[in-house]
Amino acid sequence: MIECECPAKLMQILEQVRDFTKYTEQCIEKYPEDKATHKWLKSSSMNIDQLLSTTLIQLARYEGFINEDNEIVEREEAH
Repeated sequence: MIECECPAKLMQILEQVRDFTKYTEQCIEKYPEDKATHKWLKSSSMNIDQLLSTTLIQLARYEGFINEDNEIVEREEAH
């Protein structure tokens, strides 16, 4: 199993991207004159969300936490 903080860092980045997506939704309503720009930013952040989510799933699969069907793999407890 990977020992570094990379998975946790990816989760932090994903949370920040999701917060940004919510923020852009507010901007769409708050700044109607910039609606097109904020819609584009929201769309871009949703693409980043998808990429990060896929990366985390692939990492979990690579590390043996989930199988090809995205089912959680039972792991032996460390003694």
